[in-house]
Amino acid sequence: MERVDGLIEGLAQCGTSDEIVSLFSATIKDMGYHGFDAYSFGVDTFNNVDQRCNFVVCDYDMNLITDYVRDGWLQMCPAIEETAAGKSPFDYVAFLDRCPQNASVRWQKFMLKAFGVRHAWLVPLSTVSVNKGVTVYLRGKSAKSEELFHATRHEIHLLAVYLMEALDAEHGVPNGNGNGHDVASKPELSSREIDCLHWAARGKSNREIGDILGVSENTVRFHLKNAFRKLDVSSRSQAVSEALRAGLITG
Repeated sequence: MERVDGLIEGLAQCGTSDEIVSLFSATIKDMGYHGFDAYSFGVDTFNNVDQRCNFVVCDYDMNLITDYVRDGWLQMCPAIEETAAGKSPFDYVAFLDRCPQNASVRWQKFMLKAFGVRHAWLVPLSTVSVNKGVTVYLRGKSAKSEELFHATRHEIHLLAVYLMEALDAEHGVPNGNGNGHDVASKPELSSREIDCLHWAARGKSNREIGDILGVSENTVRFHLKNAFRKLDVSSRSQAVSEALRAGLITG
């Protein structure tokens, strides 16, 4: 998809969390959406928002989320359990309407109504020990808005995946672990990351890998950067060596 490829290329050029947020915001607004937020919390550090690697980002007034978290309503949010177990995007506005009402649900429904949000995709992206997700908001109640919402579910899912990968890398979130310690299991690399490492092991440059895979050089750089983070290495040769050791690629 053109927007997904464009986001990947843009993320490869981003150097800060603010730049990542701005790029993702511009991407979804170009589609017709109106805002988003994303969060990541280690399961065993959930009650400590300031713990290293935990984060919340958004493209609207951050004070709204800060007050919500400070007042302890995050722990009451029904989406936490839902995103911990779920894998598919779901309409968060409709989900809140079905939930038992508590302070967290009432606050969120009030804010959604105040901003005219009628639909929202919440994309669960949790791992075994890190609860995380991305929510993208859509205003309006017209048939056109309804059609846009349902037609872009898959695209929003893909965009959210790449957003979270970039945020994880920027915030130093380790693969599958919320404590800052490596797990003693095979790293979970995406198929594209493995493809890039496969050709890197054969001495191909980023440009050559891009030509082989039919993607841009920036896209290759993005995938390798994420592979470096997941493998906990800082160089191309180290990444190839670790991927070979873990059996992710063959020599």
